[in-house]
Amino acid sequence: MEDVLRACFRGPAETMAFVFGYFAVLYFLVAPALWRLEGRLEPLFRRSRGEGELIREEIRRSLGAMGVFSAGSLAVFWGLERGLLEVNFLGDPWRIAAELAGLIVWNEAHFYGAHRLLHGAKALRGWHGEHHRSRPSTPFAAFSLHPMEALLLGSVLPLAMLAWDFSAYSLLLFPIWSLLINAMSHMNARGIGFVEHHQKHHQWYSGNYAFLFSALDRIGKTEIRK
Repeated sequence: MEDVLRACFRGPAETMAFVFGYFAVLYFLVAPALWRLEGRLEPLFRRSRGEGELIREEIRRSLGAMGVFSAGSLAVFWGLERGLLEVNFLGDPWRIAAELAGLIVWNEAHFYGAHRLLHGAKALRGWHGEHHRSRPSTPFAAFSLHPMEALLLGSVLPLAMLAWDFSAYSLLLFPIWSLLINAMSHMNARGIGFVEHHQKHHQWYSGNYAFLFSALDRIGKTEIRK
């Protein structure tokens, strides 16, 4: 496994190709599965747009965002090449579990802060407005982002890597969790707490900036109470 991963990151082109391919495979496995699941659940809001048109738009933007993630991986490649970042191949399950837990907490804090910024800074609202064209959203909206928003949200792992030398296995597993929660949060479905929490954000725009940790909205006094 270590040799395979080293080969995937041996040069800039290989790095970009691997990152784009990895996110694309995850996206086209997770989003369609959750879309089928959504069809079996009670909807939270009524859609005013045709579902086919909405999903095509979300997929198009998501592919663009994956391109941004791919280009952004060059910063990680450059950091590893120059010794500014370190990655190990330790497979200890307890270490990996601890690193994943830390990344999940960091991801929630990073997303909440970045999300509030996208809504609060006037110059950034236009970027985020593209994502809010999905109302109600579908699981395909997980990566439906303006390129600059994708760059901002995609900084979550590189910033974490500045603070800690992660196992490569943790860095590979984390996007699976992240995309699953992201895509689930964009389901238009009733009865799942964090899903309703984010769908209300899409419906009313302001408030409910957190994903999984809705307590951040209560602490930050940004919770939608409807």
